Amino acid sequence: MIAEELLELQEARPFVPFEVHLADGSRITIQQWKWMLVAPNLRVLHYVNAEGPSHQVAIDQITQIVQKPVAEATSETVRN
Repeated sequence: MIAEELLELQEARPFVPFEVHLADGSRITIQQWKWMLVAPNLRVLHYVNAEGPSHQVAIDQITQIVQKPVAEATSETVRN
C-alpha cells in the first residue's frame, strides 16, 4: 500500500529524498522527512515544498514513488 511505503521512506535513516508521481502527471519532491505527514486515515499526504507553502494530495492519486539516486540525494540533504 502506498501510505505504508511513504511512512517507511519517511522513517528511513539516513533519509533519502524521493519523488511522488501523481495521476495527473505532476510530481512532488519530498526533500526532508519532516516536510511530510501521512494523515492518520492513510488517505492524504500533507507536504511542504522548498518555497514553504503546504499542500495536500489524496494518496489514491499517487501512481508511483521514486527514490533519488544516492549521490544526488546526499548533496541535497546536506544543504537542507
